[in-house]
Amino acid sequence: MKSRLFTALAASAFAAGSPLSATTPAGGRLDATDAGPIIRHGDGPDSSDISGMREPSIVQEGGKFYLFYDGCAADGWLACLATSDNLKTWKKRGRMLSFGPKGSDDSGTATSPWLIKDGDWWHMFYVASPNTTPPPEL
Repeated sequence: MKSRLFTALAASAFAAGSPLSATTPAGGRLDATDAGPIIRHGDGPDSSDISGMREPSIVQEGGKFYLFYDGCAADGWLACLATSDNLKTWKKRGRMLSFGPKGSDDSGTATSPWLIKDGDWWHMFYVASPNTTPPPEL
């Protein structure tokens, strides 16, 4: 299927400064501009996203953007990272997490990373499970 051969994460610009702004239109829909695909799966380091990518989140720190996403390699889904200076060109850094030991909470997947900065500390929250479905077949 052609739709399975590419995955794109699209960037959108909020009309107001925050998605929770008082200027958000009724119904919760925001005025946004579709920038088109900014990154595609298949060329991550060590084939980290060869079979797919999903669930992006972006944070900015010191003029650099960090894109956290789930990448699927032959052995399954794990959290990955890409960086950018302009939100248009991205450098994939590969997997951020690894599978835990057999039987551990994250032995099947360690995905959906969300990062929050608290002072000088970054905290990561992610989904961990010993039970998963197999990676998609292309």
